[in-house]
Amino acid sequence: MVQLDIDASLAKLGEIFPMTETDDENLDFGEPCTYESAEGQSYLQEHLLIFQPMARLYDLIRRISSAVTHNIGALG
Repeated sequence: MVQLDIDASLAKLGEIFPMTETDDENLDFGEPCTYESAEGQSYLQEHLLIFQPMARLYDLIRRISSAVTHNIGALG
């Protein structure tokens, strides 16, 4: 069975790549970064350029699929 599980995937990506900088010092991996960026350590650009457009396009796919199903009167 093939299915698009975009909602769960985007939720997981949002968790892995937070939109805002996190100050959680209880992380048990890696080392602190040695560079300073203008935006801090966030993934705002990825959210704006990848994750949000993906969510909008997936919503559009669902709407179009529903409209086609309604128009032809059949499912599957």
